[in-house]
Amino acid sequence: MLCRPALFGRFAPSSLRPAKHHKTSSLQIYRRDVALTTFVALFQKNRHVPIPAHQQREILERYELCEDLAQGLSERGRCFLLELRITSDDVLERFAQELPALEALALSQAEQVWTLRRCAEISDWCN
Repeated sequence: MLCRPALFGRFAPSSLRPAKHHKTSSLQIYRRDVALTTFVALFQKNRHVPIPAHQQREILERYELCEDLAQGLSERGRCFLLELRITSDDVLERFAQELPALEALALSQAEQVWTLRRCAEISDWCN
């Protein structure tokens, strides 16, 4: 007679359970869309003139780079707040000094400012 493994059903190891799908809230989607819109505005001189397709791809790549950087800075900033016991303004000031040194990313001044603002938004440090 075959028997079931002892760990079955809800007690099964996570590797055996079906993956849970996390729902993205409409607020998260809205915030992401607003972030993308504000980033695209950095490259648009006239918002009524569409951006060419080849430039759209480049802007989307830059957006993803800056968004990932903002997410990473946000995590790092939370650690600074806890470990160094400094204010969120001090954390953002540190990051503002560090961003120009990341020459490999070749961030423009506008992208640096956007990334810092996005970091503050993600971390809920906005006033």
